[in-house]
Parts: sequence; structure tokens; C-alpha cells
Amino acid sequence: MYSYVILFQTLLQSDREDWPAARSNLEKHKTYLKTFESDLEPSTRQTLISITSYLTAVIAQGTGDLSLALKLYTTAPLALPQHTGREPSTPTSILSILSTFNALLIIHPPHHSHHSLIKPLTERLKPYFAPNTPFTANPHLVATYTFIQSVVLSPSTNQPPPTPTSSPTPTHPQVQILPTKQLLQRSLNLSKTAGNTQLLTLTLTFVHHAFFSGQVGPQALSAARSARTTAIDGARGLWIAVCDGVVAGVMERMGMREEARGMLEEGFAVGMPERLLRR
Repeated sequence: MYSYVILFQTLLQSDREDWPAARSNLEKHKTYLKTFESDLEPSTRQTLISITSYLTAVIAQGTGDLSLALKLYTTAPLALPQHTGREPSTPTSILSILSTFNALLIIHPPHHSHHSLIKPLTERLKPYFAPNTPFTANPHLVATYTFIQSVVLSPSTNQPPPTPTSSPTPTHPQVQILPTKQLLQRSLNLSKTAGNTQLLTLTLTFVHHAFFSGQVGPQALSAARSARTTAIDGARGLWIAVCDGVVAGVMERMGMREEARGMLEEGFAVGMPERLLRR
């Protein structure tokens, strides 16, 4: 029981983006788990180890250590097993699905060194959300899976990274843009229904990235501001800072330099993780 209380506290601290407290609490739990691990039932021990690994990865991702986060998300005990058609919805299986979601978000940029893992990870994930599987009864998982589909399908994910001798011109078939928009709209609707403000913010931010990146004008600014408003409503410090940067970028391109500078100052004041500020 003590382990679960500590892990729940760590989860709440991670949700509030209080990374020092989350890391400190998790280290306390790891010490406790080592002491009593041999006394635990095998299933309980496996669940606790999986939760511990997942929170370690979440903290790494939240503080900018994406290499460590990706390694943890894609290796045991969090790696998603091959679907057999008989997987029950358990804490460990849900954590493996969430880990795969996060891994795909990390590697989706075309320039990422592990970008080639997108197809195998997506194919492994797909059967878990076939009709009538137990995971489709979870509205948060379905909403997130829909969002992940839109990210994987989007032109920004599928264009090759620019080289010194080439321009970053998308080669992804334009016909894929409509399905991407449809999936993003469905993700927005599902996120609102589930009351998932974090996913709603993430979806709106990706809408801007996928369809308004580098553009100027009222539509681009409105899309960026919508994401920022949602981030503020959800009190998501990191995403408020990200959205402030996105809004500032549009303002800068529109010649609104003073407003852009003020927006960037607001973003930094929110408290970006130190590791991200150094990038």
C-alpha cells in the first residue's frame, strides 16, 4: 500500500510538472521497492516495476531527456507485446500502450534518428484498437490513439528531412491531408467529450504545426491562440510556454515584434525545464 501511495503522489507531481518533487518521491519508492520486492506476489511486483519504469520515463520526457525516455518506453517492461487477441485491459498493458504513444510522439519528426521505428510501432499498436477489444472502452485511450494516427499520417511526419542540397518540400501525397484533418477533428471531439485538456492542448498545438507552421495571417494566429487558451485553462505550464512560443513566432512573422517579445517573456516566466532552455 505504501508503494502505491508514493507512486500516486509521484503521478500527481508529474501532472503538475513538479519534476524535482516527482523525481525525489520516485527515488524514495525505488529504495522501498528494493527492500520488499522479494515479499511481493509476482503480479504485484510486475505492476509496481512497470509503473516505476513508466514514471521514470515520464519524468525524463518532461525534463527534456528524450533519449532516456525513448529507451524506457520501447524496452522491457514497457515495450508493447505482440497482440494475440486475448490481452485483457490491465495496468501493465495500458502502460505499454501509453509508452508506445509517447515513443511515437518523440520519434515522429523526420530528422529523428529512430524515425524508422514509426511503422513497426504503429503496426504493433493497431490490433489493440480493433473493434471490440477491451481498450476501445477507454475514452482517453481511444482519443489519444486517434490523435497518434493523425500525427503518424500527417505530411509533417512523412516528409524527408532537408539536406544541404535539397529544400524541405513535402513529398507526402496531398490526398493524405484530408484524412489527417478528419482524424484531428475526431481527436478534438473525443478529447472534449472525455474532458482531457492535456490531449486537447496537444491536438490544437499539432493542428498549428501541421497546417500553419511558417504561415502568417489571422488564421495562423487564431490557431496558435486557441492552443494557448486551452493550455491556460488546463494549467499546463510546459504547454503554456510552448504555445506562447508558437504565438510569438506568428506575431514575429506578422511584424508584431513588441507583442511577440512580450509573449516570449510570458512563456519563459511559466518555467521551461532547464534542459529545454539550453537547446
